[in-house]
Amino acid sequence: MSDFITITKLDASRRQLEMSIMMFFLEKDHVCVHTLAAASNEVLQDLLKHYHGKSTESEWLEVIKEDKRDEVRKMMRNPQNYFKHANNDPEGVLRFYYKSTKFIIFQAVEAYSKLTKKLTTKMIIFRAWFYLENPEVLTKDKDKLTLKEISKTINSKDKKQFLDLIPIIESRLLENV
Repeated sequence: MSDFITITKLDASRRQLEMSIMMFFLEKDHVCVHTLAAASNEVLQDLLKHYHGKSTESEWLEVIKEDKRDEVRKMMRNPQNYFKHANNDPEGVLRFYYKSTKFIIFQAVEAYSKLTKKLTTKMIIFRAWFYLENPEVLTKDKDKLTLKEISKTINSKDKKQFLDLIPIIESRLLENV
């Protein structure tokens, strides 16, 4: 048995993304969740640029007012860079708005979807939670009505509830194989 594994960039980013989603729903260490999600998102954005010529990050920034784009980009990138580098500010301290991580995870989920034309169960569950928490991002009235119905039975503030859905959905998917 070898001590090595062979892994693609896509598989590595999927693993990072799925672990960040699990830790997010468990409300584990915010820095670790953000770091995993940001690493996954960075690889996925690079893959999108390579295979499709454009990243979801550039699409996402298009909805931001042009004079605010650099500010938003910086707000999203600062924690990611802070957590992995100390060459410019070894004594630095960051005031980290950890709730921004949900946007990094969402962006990575959307990038994964564009690259593979599919989502894992964990990504589907995260996307549902994200839409329930942020209904203003939905553009289709049909989707808004569906979420309104779902929100009657599940509380988006209770992240553990969403985590509990993962094994249920995965077992049902296996039954259909």
